Amino acid sequence: MRVRGVCGESIGMRVRGVCGEWISMRVRGMCGEWIGMRVRTVCGEWVSVCVRAVCGSPCTDLGVLGGHSVLIEIAVLCYRDIKTLNIFLTKADLIKLGDYGLAKQLNSPQSMAETCVGTPYYMSPELCQGVKYNFKSDIWAVGCVLFELLTLTRTFDATNPLNLCVKIVKGTRTMEVDAAVYSESMRHLVLDCLHQDPDHRPSTEHILQQPIISLHRPVMEDRVAQLNGSARKTRLNTIPDTPIAIVTSRCSDVYYWGGGKATPQRLDMFKGGRCAQHVCAGNTHFAMVSVEKELYTWANVQGGTKMVGQLGHGDRASYRQPKWVESLQGKAIRQAACGDQFTVCITDEGHMYTFGSDYSGCMGCGGGCGQDVLEPLLLELTLEHPVEQVSCGDNHVVILTRNKDVFSWGCGEHG
Repeated sequence: MRVRGVCGESIGMRVRGVCGEWISMRVRGMCGEWIGMRVRTVCGEWVSVCVRAVCGSPCTDLGVLGGHSVLIEIAVLCYRDIKTLNIFLTKADLIKLGDYGLAKQLNSPQSMAETCVGTPYYMSPELCQGVKYNFKSDIWAVGCVLFELLTLTRTFDATNPLNLCVKIVKGTRTMEVDAAVYSESMRHLVLDCLHQDPDHRPSTEHILQQPIISLHRPVMEDRVAQLNGSARKTRLNTIPDTPIAIVTSRCSDVYYWGGGKATPQRLDMFKGGRCAQHVCAGNTHFAMVSVEKELYTWANVQGGTKMVGQLGHGDRASYRQPKWVESLQGKAIRQAACGDQFTVCITDEGHMYTFGSDYSGCMGCGGGCGQDVLEPLLLELTLEHPVEQVSCGDNHVVILTRNKDVFSWGCGEHG
């Protein structure tokens, strides 16, 4: 069972158990995360319960509702790696928290974690001291992020990890927030989050109730609701087997036509909230550059036609869903172009990568890279001649450099 709440508001639900049996369910909390919970009922009848779901500080409720005993236990998500590098701003000005690789689910607000993980500059005193900690350690990290935003410097800094831990435990900050620039309420909020005693740090619900935030909270909630609502699209189960064309609208939607579709149809295949910035199509595959400047490719083939590396995933599999080209991690992709059985892409730096079939010499390596290139290959020419734009035919490539020079290669059979 899943129930979605809005920013900590009370959520009504009905559950049915069998004579005290535990029932597992999930509630979506204020920050959009699903919070696991268990409910135990008596007599197996329908019981109405009310839950206040707030990210990082959910309640545990024990009471008698409708004449039946109900115990609610809510699991807490301890993020454990909140830092500036894990906070992202989308094209729609929506702030998102990413990289949940170190996150840990705690069974209740009273549960504690012991593993020492995270980024040293944002570690709480309890983490540095090797003692047990809970979600209040995340509140400390939030304080570090706010401090960094206000001062443009790290909250704690040192030349080595040991000295850094000493400064964190002693509370020796690099500087103080300028009282002449920021309000007293803003400075107090930061200092409260950075309190040495985790029991004295505010909960997320308490932070949201601060006037400096609560005044703008309705507007922010409406904005988030609008953005999340516009992301709900009808999913297509299959892709037409014949070649199609795809484009992006100003709203980052992807449309296709052909393959039996006479009018443009919206395509919804991109997971994780990704939005398209640039798309292109070849005879057997597609490529999409997201607003996060990541490259996604997928196949459009008949009868499982064998790939020759044009998807860039290191194999010849025919992925029917958009798949991120992982070997380009850390590269800010700006544009991509598809040929018949190959793909090229360029980065913000003007570097160009090619992958797929080199049968017609489209890889640009002079035939020295083998018949099929399964992963992106850097074209050394572009290190000296950064590329501004690229275009591909079925069996040839043309680039325009930032110096306004034009290069072309591939099959020249027809001139």
